[in-house]
Amino acid sequence: LRKMKEQEYKFITDEETFSIAERLLISRKCEMSERIHINYYYDTDLGSLFHNNITLRIRQTEESLLLQLKRRIALDNGLFTSEEEAFKIDSLKSEIISLPNNEFIKDDDSYKLQGSLTTWRRIYTITDGIKAVFDSNYYLGIFDREIEFELSGGKSDEAERIICMLRLNKAMSSKLGKYERFFTRKENI
Repeated sequence: LRKMKEQEYKFITDEETFSIAERLLISRKCEMSERIHINYYYDTDLGSLFHNNITLRIRQTEESLLLQLKRRIALDNGLFTSEEEAFKIDSLKSEIISLPNNEFIKDDDSYKLQGSLTTWRRIYTITDGIKAVFDSNYYLGIFDREIEFELSGGKSDEAERIICMLRLNKAMSSKLGKYERFFTRKENI
């Protein structure tokens, strides 16, 4: 079991903005890693988790499968704050019936696989406590580009300076996370 608090800014961008911002980080010689992961999303057919700002997913990477439960606790001036629990699991499920000792979901609903979202992710370490994450996302016939700034240690002022340096602005700031964009798209198909 892994528990954590996550703080991040999110920006949905076009190709040009995405490329310019990434080139600026490359020119600063920031350390970079990349990976592909697939999020398999679970919910009731009516989206009871979605409507309560909760994401239930299994994340597949090259190394493992993680059952993750994420609950947004605040969205303040573009800064998302969430609590997350993660458990290593052995196999993908078509339905999740019980969740071990979680703090977010108190009912006995079963949660069915709703679909998946694939992300090609490039992570740039800018400073200790700030990472810029460049995500190319594919889901339900949609492709989008998202830049996230993951923070630790209350570095929001410093992150906002970096966001300005990369020529991103609050108008590009996303009000929706990946699962919310996924589920909204699913409702509109």
